[in-house]
Amino acid sequence: MMATSGEGFEQLTQIEVLPATPEDALPIRQLIKDSWLNTFVNERTGITKDDVEELFKKGFTPAALADMAKALAEPREGVANFVAKDANTRALIGYCRVRKMPVENLLAGLHVAPHIKNRRVGTQLWEKGQGTLDPTKDTVLWVEVNNEDAKAVYRRWGFAETDPPELFEEEPMKSGAHRTMVKMIFKAKHAPTPDLDPSRAKLTTELDKPGASMRGVPDNGQERESRLRAPKEATMPESVRRKILATVQVLADKHPDAGMLQTTLGAPLDGSVEEVVGQACYLLLNEIPKLYRDDGNPKEAGEALSKIVDRLCELGILSSDERAKIDRDSVGH
Repeated sequence: MMATSGEGFEQLTQIEVLPATPEDALPIRQLIKDSWLNTFVNERTGITKDDVEELFKKGFTPAALADMAKALAEPREGVANFVAKDANTRALIGYCRVRKMPVENLLAGLHVAPHIKNRRVGTQLWEKGQGTLDPTKDTVLWVEVNNEDAKAVYRRWGFAETDPPELFEEEPMKSGAHRTMVKMIFKAKHAPTPDLDPSRAKLTTELDKPGASMRGVPDNGQERESRLRAPKEATMPESVRRKILATVQVLADKHPDAGMLQTTLGAPLDGSVEEVVGQACYLLLNEIPKLYRDDGNPKEAGEALSKIVDRLCELGILSSDERAKIDRDSVGH
């Protein structure tokens, strides 16, 4: 996720923070690529310039930029995109993406131009994004484990690593190198009022519990070699976690009154639309993460996730367009 350059405390001047527009698609994509090149291409990560070129080569096609422009023009509910621009030159020098989700808020991306320092660009972007989030929920982010500059900034904003650390290893890149991400949390100051009806419980799910979410999410990080390469329990890939949350978000947007209904993976999804939605959300947020955390069975978990989405499409609860959007939201940088 984040590749924030170190920020000092000099007062920000002549910088505007604005909602992103479709015209910002190309500058945002270029900013993120430049941020990767500046932050992650080094001996510490082992990531090469060729790795980054390979990672981003499809992101600059006309189709990919058109998709991004559309997403900026019509952000899905709960998503907010902000850019920072030099007030004089209008050059884009920062980008922030945040998202309200059923379980938590997410600081999904924050990038500042590598040549910009000591102007509090990242801070102003975060403050603008934070204002759109649910203050009753924790906000999480994932940062590369050894990106100490970024972690120092996030700590200054009130984020802290989990104890024990939740780590996630991203898929290897072209060279075989990969990023390791560590989770940081900004704790909500006000807890939501509990829903006392257990059939409609929307509180803690298995996806929230340490080790049940993916032990980490992208952005990456590393702790120490011994810890990173220690015995591998089945960790949930970031793409799977994103797909779960994207699916639940679509269901929650379309059926806001549906409450989670406890069920099992072996039981058929059936009943009224509201009942099916409730059963699906329960399985997605509880039973599938358990397969990773307790059973160490990623293949079965992946198959179960696909079957749930297939069933929702079969019943007409998810359209083909919504499924395609969920798939798109489950990947990205």
